[in-house]
Amino acid sequence: MIPSLFVVLVIVLLASTFDGSTAIIVELNVDNFEHDTQATTGATTGHWLVCLSGCTKHQELLDRLSEDEELEDMGVIVAQLKWNRKLGVRFGYTPSSRSRTESGLIVLFKKGKMYYYNTLDTHDMDEQIHHCKDFLHDQSGSESRVTPPVPSSAEAWGGVVTELIDFYKKLNGTQMQFAHITLGVTGAFLIFIVFYANATAAQAGAELSKKMQ
Repeated sequence: MIPSLFVVLVIVLLASTFDGSTAIIVELNVDNFEHDTQATTGATTGHWLVCLSGCTKHQELLDRLSEDEELEDMGVIVAQLKWNRKLGVRFGYTPSSRSRTESGLIVLFKKGKMYYYNTLDTHDMDEQIHHCKDFLHDQSGSESRVTPPVPSSAEAWGGVVTELIDFYKKLNGTQMQFAHITLGVTGAFLIFIVFYANATAAQAGAELSKKMQ
């Protein structure tokens, strides 16, 4: 009886292991991106098909690709990344580039270059898979550039400031007025906090001096 139960348990475990949920989509973030992908150097970690934005929209495509043995044979690793301003400035998927990011942004990092994948506007998943595989086999005709290096802290902050300035310039009249009001209120609040903190510290110092006399 016990051996029979053991056999059944083994079968159940094997069935749960091979239930089709074998998709492995690597999760990247600002801390592990360069270490794992070696995107700048094009080193030996393989070719990385990374969804930089709009990943929810393309989740089924990413899942199917991550299960595809042909991609494994090609040395292609499927990954996704939550939106991150620092990496956004580096790879050009900032809020000001909405036309690119609204439909999602998928990039192939290969041998020190990044190739932008133009997603296919169809609900036929098999057709999307075929289209993406063609792109992975031959990137000719796709927009590409040398993978930008990891920016220094100063460059990263400079990129953020530039992005904020560009965003500010694109505001219309009503949005500009609202932005001015928001900045004014925020500035006044910060000034109040500074003066209040100084006054509180001065009062505490005076009371401490009295106690010490």
